[in-house]
Amino acid sequence: MNSLGWTRKVLWAIGMSVVWTAVGLGDVSSDPLVGQWVPNGDVYAITRANGKVYIGGAFTTIGPFSGSGVVFDGTGAQEKSWPQVNGDVFAVVPDGFGGWYIGGNFSHVGGVARERLAHIKSDGSLDSSWNPPAPNDSVNTLVVSGGKVYAVGSFDSIGGTSFPKLARFNETDGSLDSGWNPPDPDNPVYTLAVSGGKVYAGGYFTSIGGTSFPRLARFNETDGSLDSGWNPPDPNSYVVTLAVNGGKVYAGGNFTSIGGTSFPYLARFNETDGSLDSGWNPPDPDNPVYTLAVSGGKVYAGGYFSSIGGTSFPYLARFNETDGSLDSGWNPPDPNYSVNTLAVSGGKVYAEGWFSLIGGTSFVRLARFNESDGSFDSGWNPPDPDGSVYTLAVSGGSKGDVLN
Repeated sequence: MNSLGWTRKVLWAIGMSVVWTAVGLGDVSSDPLVGQWVPNGDVYAITRANGKVYIGGAFTTIGPFSGSGVVFDGTGAQEKSWPQVNGDVFAVVPDGFGGWYIGGNFSHVGGVARERLAHIKSDGSLDSSWNPPAPNDSVNTLVVSGGKVYAVGSFDSIGGTSFPKLARFNETDGSLDSGWNPPDPDNPVYTLAVSGGKVYAGGYFTSIGGTSFPRLARFNETDGSLDSGWNPPDPNSYVVTLAVNGGKVYAGGNFTSIGGTSFPYLARFNETDGSLDSGWNPPDPDNPVYTLAVSGGKVYAGGYFSSIGGTSFPYLARFNETDGSLDSGWNPPDPNYSVNTLAVSGGKVYAEGWFSLIGGTSFVRLARFNESDGSFDSGWNPPDPDGSVYTLAVSGGSKGDVLN
């Protein structure tokens, strides 16, 4: 019992007043209810005066509780149709029918047991028929292609069956596709791309099934066998993002050279054999590239860099797909910290990261830019997340964001 004599409480914020409603022990779970207003930090003191309850603590804002996922519409307003996820979500991809696949390190979705993988239908409800066997550790990236859901992460097994770092599930019911059985990477896979019957993987690994394939590899989509004929020169450090377009494979990450040739943080390979496309030679970012998107003859890059080829382009830049030259005409206002994920859709470029300002204007962790010139789209103004944003995806005019 606390000094107010209540055993369980739900916090509401109404205007400038804070009102506490008492409910009986066991009537609700210990988790806040979706849509109820909660502080974003610890509450250390509570007192009541004149019919009001005042609270104090380490919080900075009070707002509606969403859990670890939320959908915004085309204006940035929050849509309510998303079940509460009780842990981190690291990956979200559209299912092509208005719904979403999510992966991460959660155990329940909408109060139903779902370990690290789930499917949310277009109406915002959990898909009870899609119930995959549980990975034993976090899922960090998802790709949907050809009726299959590919997952990579820190896991070593799926439902007790050994599937290190890389697995595939059937889109119909979530069952493990055990016929797709790639040889084991020796270290984490961070990123995947599927194109032309092939599955491209990038990460921190140095070998695949005991064969040396540092940080880049390709598998056959039919059975997961290693495509040893695609043998790119070795990046000297890890690959965190891949994009495939027009017969080319784009890679970004922490590397500074490719096969001993200087290619800091950004490079392109031929899809035919994995050879380095040295004709695509962008000016050097000064720090790692974390995310890539290819659209309309342009390559968008976000990351931890502050300059490109000595020219100030903090955290966000665009290159020409033909030769890698910097597109200096696309000049967004500067984020004040790194951009971690990009998505391009409908003439807009969506960005998430660790920034809190865009060109000096407060836009916390989420922002949208015009694809034409990089100008800031201030009309898309989502409410500020109170924690890290790990991933985003765009579908049907809405953007799905996953919050910590």
